[in-house]
Amino acid sequence: MTSAILLSCAWQNDYCFPGQRRLAEDLGLEERSVRRNLKALEANGLLTIQRRGLGKTNIYELNLTVTSDVRSRPDKNVRSRKLR
Repeated sequence: MTSAILLSCAWQNDYCFPGQRRLAEDLGLEERSVRRNLKALEANGLLTIQRRGLGKTNIYELNLTVTSDVRSRPDKNVRSRKLR
C-alpha cells in the first residue's frame, strides 16, 4: 500500500516528497509502520530515499524498472500463507 500512495504522489515523475505523517494519515497507519514499510521498499530496490535534513521531507525516488534479481528475492516482511 505504501508504494501505491507514493505512486499517486509522484503522478508523472519518478519521485515525490510527502511527509511521513501525511503517508501515515493517508494509509491509516502509525508513522513507525510507514517508516518500516519505506525501509522494506528500499531494501528490495524499489525505492531510493534521499534525506534532506531536519524539518524537511525526504525525497522518495521510485525505481520503476524491476530487475529479475529483485523479483526473485522474497520480501522478509511479508508472511506467506499456506493454501489448502
